Amino acid sequence: MPAPSLLDRLAGLTDPRSRHGRQYPLVPMLALCLVATLAGCTSVAAIAQFGRLRRHRLGHALGFHHGKMPAANTITDLLAALDPDHLDRVTGDWLADRHADGWDHIALDGKVLRGSRDGDAPGVHLLAAYAPQASAVIARMTVEATTNEHKTALRPLGVLPLAGAVVTADAMFSHADVCEKILEKHGDYVLYAKDNRSQLKADIEAAFAAAEGGDFPPSLLTAWLADAVAVTSRCQGHGRIERRTLTTTTWLNEYLRDAGWPQVSQAFRLVRERTADGATTVEVVSGITSGGRVTLDGERLLAVTRDHWGIENGLHHTRDETFREDRCRVRRGNAPRVLASLRNVAVYLLRNTDHPSVPAATREMAAFPDRALDLLTAPTSISE
Repeated sequence: MPAPSLLDRLAGLTDPRSRHGRQYPLVPMLALCLVATLAGCTSVAAIAQFGRLRRHRLGHALGFHHGKMPAANTITDLLAALDPDHLDRVTGDWLADRHADGWDHIALDGKVLRGSRDGDAPGVHLLAAYAPQASAVIARMTVEATTNEHKTALRPLGVLPLAGAVVTADAMFSHADVCEKILEKHGDYVLYAKDNRSQLKADIEAAFAAAEGGDFPPSLLTAWLADAVAVTSRCQGHGRIERRTLTTTTWLNEYLRDAGWPQVSQAFRLVRERTADGATTVEVVSGITSGGRVTLDGERLLAVTRDHWGIENGLHHTRDETFREDRCRVRRGNAPRVLASLRNVAVYLLRNTDHPSVPAATREMAAFPDRALDLLTAPTSISE
């Protein structure tokens, strides 16, 4: 049986508006927002104009049966009142329908919607759980002013299906309670050790430095070399060459577990060399993982450390550069967060087309908006 389409799922949302004077139905208005966003519209005013200019071509197909399209203020009123948590649950269920096999890799990262800052009130701060292999935001939470990303992450980690998945996060999330929450759900963590975890960073760096500096006795050095596993990848594009070398060791497991890091199975060092315009930069980072070498060998660990940055490069960068999110000055009610959710859906749909880039896909959707609408009504399951 085909999975419900996105528009089918959106029909399950509660309309926050009073029934008296409700001129436009909920689902057609959200469909308009999504189709316009897929076509590259970056503001509510642009969405409203998109609808007006295409009312004869698209109005009936979207669900507007009286020849009129909503104005920008009408759209903003709806977005400001809509429940963003309910919207995220609905889109999460839709994604789960399309990816019934679940997620192999989940990356955590936060982003502030800078354009939503209003006077002394800070911009809306959101934490996303992102599946890089699908370019999909599968959960999202607001980071309240009284807490931080690390504490906020414990909530989605408690409800997401993590069994068999690898969860990656930057050093901000390198805390024992994050490790424990992931392990409780039968997942594995990959976390970095930077200055906020200075002792962990120093311990890993000292072990690798001792081995390379000849500080180990010959017998220990032989044993270290027999245990250490190194893998390398090389990629070239956009005028630069990047070489990544990841080396893992199990020697520190018992020591790090005693230091409070649950079920550590490998420590690693990652060396990134980037060459562009004749100049080479080198970055070295350290980290730990609960994944052993059977389930998370060197090649896969190298891959997930690379794919982790898809949340920054593939999601946040696209929302800022293609959809100009940080320049969007919508600030009223829940509208900033709802628009961010719609952009997440748009990025997912556009990245799962056969276009080489999101901008190329938006240009097609702008020229043929009926194709954008087809993406919202398609019931096909990706896992089929």
